[in-house]
Amino acid sequence: MQADLNLWNRAGLGQANAGDRTPDADPAYQASLAEYRRLRSGPEFVAEVRRLGGDVSRIAGQAGASTAH
Repeated sequence: MQADLNLWNRAGLGQANAGDRTPDADPAYQASLAEYRRLRSGPEFVAEVRRLGGDVSRIAGQAGASTAH
């Protein structure tokens, strides 16, 4: 879903694999992942779906669900 990808990138995870370090051991990655999860489970996700013209009723039950990448 495009809204999910947009939030992933907004949290800074789009460039997570760009360095030499393993993302799982990188504190900056962990902070970005926490920010993504916050965005994905909060009102920002619904706002992004709306911004993209998506059907918010389809994601209403998913608002509290976390998505792992």
